[in-house]
Amino acid sequence: MKKYYNLDKIILVLFLIGLLAAVFVVVQRERIETAEKNYDIVIDYSDYALMADQSDFSIEEWLKFFSNRGVTKVALFETNLNALAANPQEKIWYRTTEGIMSDPDWREEYPEEVISLLEASEYRSDLLVICDKAEEAEWIADAFRERLDDVKLKTVAAGDHYYLWIYDNADGSGGKNLAEFSLGLWPKQVKAIEGNGCVVIPRTKTVDGINSARFGEAVFREFAQYDPPYFMNSGDSLVGFDEEEWAKPLADYLEKTGAAFAVTETMTEQGNIQWPGSNQFVQSIDYNAVRVFNAWNFVMERYGVYHYSSSEEIVNSFYRAVYERNCRVIYLRGIVNADKTKNDGSPSVYITDPQAYDDLVVGIKERMARYGFTFDTVTPMRANHPSTLLYFLIGIGEVAAAVLLLSQFTALKRKTQLILTAIGILCVAAALFVMPSTSKILLSLAGGTVMPCLAAVGINRYLQASREKEHSFGRILFEAVVTILALFAVAFCGALFVAASLSDSEYILELSLYRGVKVMQLLPLLIFLISALQVFFLERSVYSGGDVGFREKKERWNQYLDTSVKRRGVFLMMIAAAVVCFIGLLGVYYIIRTGNIENDLVPTLEIEIRNFMEEFFVARPRTKEFLIGYPCIAMMIWAYRRHIPGVPLICGVGAMVGLVSIVNTFLHIRTGIFLSFCRVMIGLGLGLVFAICAVIVLEALYRLIKKAAAVFIAPKV
Repeated sequence: MKKYYNLDKIILVLFLIGLLAAVFVVVQRERIETAEKNYDIVIDYSDYALMADQSDFSIEEWLKFFSNRGVTKVALFETNLNALAANPQEKIWYRTTEGIMSDPDWREEYPEEVISLLEASEYRSDLLVICDKAEEAEWIADAFRERLDDVKLKTVAAGDHYYLWIYDNADGSGGKNLAEFSLGLWPKQVKAIEGNGCVVIPRTKTVDGINSARFGEAVFREFAQYDPPYFMNSGDSLVGFDEEEWAKPLADYLEKTGAAFAVTETMTEQGNIQWPGSNQFVQSIDYNAVRVFNAWNFVMERYGVYHYSSSEEIVNSFYRAVYERNCRVIYLRGIVNADKTKNDGSPSVYITDPQAYDDLVVGIKERMARYGFTFDTVTPMRANHPSTLLYFLIGIGEVAAAVLLLSQFTALKRKTQLILTAIGILCVAAALFVMPSTSKILLSLAGGTVMPCLAAVGINRYLQASREKEHSFGRILFEAVVTILALFAVAFCGALFVAASLSDSEYILELSLYRGVKVMQLLPLLIFLISALQVFFLERSVYSGGDVGFREKKERWNQYLDTSVKRRGVFLMMIAAAVVCFIGLLGVYYIIRTGNIENDLVPTLEIEIRNFMEEFFVARPRTKEFLIGYPCIAMMIWAYRRHIPGVPLICGVGAMVGLVSIVNTFLHIRTGIFLSFCRVMIGLGLGLVFAICAVIVLEALYRLIKKAAAVFIAPKV
């Protein structure tokens, strides 16, 4: 079998060069990631205003509550007519021409001057705004004049009311759009925030059709007054969107204020909320951005779950967002009472106990302080762009690994190996030149797939080459530990290739997503089964006896097919088919239950165990590694040495699940390199312990069964 390991030294050198390049890129990325270890909390004013209405405290008292605990940043959306009309504390409301005239007695409600305006209306979507105070009507009128192009409006003072007539604004700027149009920060709300020791993080909401450059310039003028550290976009498009120079006003604003562009993680925890051109914009400002975790309702409903008494599970969610997913700003909403909130679109029912919020703030601060994080304003991580030369060297290493993998299936001559390597290197160079962005994904896919596949084929080759050896239990145990370390090293090389290939800032910020995870999870399993079929069936049973030519291989195969089948063989084939089906079902379950968001297939007990490990270890190890992968490697070695049929194949599949998980850990690009490294190393340590225990238990059972069988079948004297 030595012919399969006859690899040219040049190819080994090329592999090491690529591996060293990957290590260099990963180390550089780790330095950038650890240089910035701040996190921040921004509370949502509108959400806490709703919560305050359900509590015994006013919104001002809640703002003071958070300010006393160091949470001073408050996100305040610009108001609009809908928000003003819905606020019972404001005496402001509006109606469209159509809505007004639907009442047959509408003329009795309005003064003559307003009636004449309504009767002259040409558009059913024209708006009439009614206020109790003149300054409020003027504030709204000035906002429309400043932010809308060619807006037509007129103010009328009559009786106890002040009327604002907005008319003849067609082309998408009438009715509903005008009611949702952002007018500016409502002065009363700004006063409430600043008067209670907090600072304003201004936000606006864009509306398609009336989000002009004029609107953007007005928004940026207002926002600059508050010198906010973050810019959080919302609505239909980026603020100030313009077909020709849409990016310039926003870029100028960020440069002037020093604010970081906020990229908000989606509800599924995969990627970020996007607007047309937002990714290109972040790239144009050289990734001057921070990731934001939006505390969605399903997160804030985790109060008192998993046998916790308060907000502990919400703290766990925030910890994972900051520590594991690089979301350095938490956008905090009110804690939702899941038992009383309906899922029919009605308003949420909130937990209003101040202790719950105190536990939340104190809990996340204490949790993050353990890992060296500081609660402070977040500054963007320095942009990371590894050079094309480094990517090329990484590609060379992966090509060498691919040639090595191919040589494990078929004996390749030295000349053939070198030719394939040269062709692969040329392909890598061409890909980096023609499609530089896509080539990074291809490099990660190649490195993350080839190395686990190499481990899969390698373990089969090793066992086949040493099948005649007899070992004591101590030797088997030692062999199992060494095999685990060797396979880990191979898979870890794949993890380094993956982490290095996707170390550009566009992947760290998740502006670009990697879509090959499932392929990288399943392909090594398939390669393992194919390799086992080749090594333990074809080469041992059909093509045994050394090198044979094509004709002789064909003849032997025909002879094998012509062999008569006994009932025992049929029975064993049925068992094998059942085992394959079982493994397939496990694979389907494995794929379904994987993912970033909480999965209903994950038992509550497992979640509680995960939470315990998160608090106990620096990084929670993955159960697929230390409970499945490493013990299965050890059991595979043990079963093979004890000549127990079928078990090595089943354990081999479990072993591949663990090895693939090592690579998959580093596919979470948003997760820091140091955390991923700690996770796999802790998993390796625990896995060795569980592996040794598993082999000891199996050996004890084996000896007991063997002893009992010897007594049972011993001949009578």
